Amino acid sequence: MKGKVVVWPAMITVAVFILVYVLHAAVTGNGFHLKKDILFSVYGFHLVFSLTVIIVFQWLSTAQKAKDQLGFIYLAVMAAKLGLFIVLFSSYFFGESATSTVPHGNFLVPVFIGLACEVTFLARTLKKME
Repeated sequence: MKGKVVVWPAMITVAVFILVYVLHAAVTGNGFHLKKDILFSVYGFHLVFSLTVIIVFQWLSTAQKAKDQLGFIYLAVMAAKLGLFIVLFSSYFFGESATSTVPHGNFLVPVFIGLACEVTFLARTLKKME
């Protein structure tokens, strides 16, 4: 039963990210150049980070000491996610190789998709803990 608790949120998160990426790439007309597409890299970063957050928080919800601190841990993880994102993708925002094919606003779509998936599944986890 515990395996299903982690597997379903992970599968739903992956499906949502794939669907939104395909729709996003189709709407923007960039095509699907997975190896050189910065948009794919951003979606991949947020997908991996969201999956990690969901799985780790499912695991932490079983630990008695961490149950009361999950909200604070999530805030710290979000700050770390923002910092890591800025470090990894700063050249696309602040460097000379600024993206000309992908407007900066397009980077917000995977941020909000990841945030929605994380908050949805973490809220369900917290409700089950009560």
